[in-house]
Amino acid sequence: MEVINLKENEASLKVDIFINDFCNGNDESIIFFYNNWYTEFYFIAYRYLKNKQDAEDAVSVLFEKLLKMSVSKRQQKIITQKVNIKAFLIVILKNYCLDCLKVKKNRKRIVSGIQHLWQKKEFNKVLTIISKEDVDNLLGDLPKRERLILQMRITGFSTKEIAEEFNLKPKTISNSLSKSRSILKDTLTL
Repeated sequence: MEVINLKENEASLKVDIFINDFCNGNDESIIFFYNNWYTEFYFIAYRYLKNKQDAEDAVSVLFEKLLKMSVSKRQQKIITQKVNIKAFLIVILKNYCLDCLKVKKNRKRIVSGIQHLWQKKEFNKVLTIISKEDVDNLLGDLPKRERLILQMRITGFSTKEIAEEFNLKPKTISNSLSKSRSILKDTLTL
């Protein structure tokens, strides 16, 4: 029993050393976390995303975000606030996975809406099914700003986030999206 407790204490001490190194700006210490936690993080991401490549990408993004975290933020979160780094990373990973799912759902909804409109267009009483190239061509008919705004919206950005990106008011973005829908509807009803 004492041997097991001694090994657990040594492992805990080793983790603490790497955490302190990481918080003090040693980015190479992240290799320790990657080697020890990758598999667990992969399975968490896979449970959400149900896709091997997406799960691998999610874990890669997680460690990329960890590396991009400033030293002051590392020290504040992990040392000052005494946040458990592994639990902190799991929360970031879960949130990223949920965001990915939200973006996919949003894309499917918008493409489905466009396909639904496109299918209403008849040529000699034959329904036309829209392809990805047709969607790209259809979006190509929009003015540049409206196309960029619609593409950002399709990929899951909120109206507020798009407004911040273009330095515009959210109402202006809403109006632009409405204008784009109108243009697309007019194009499809020709």
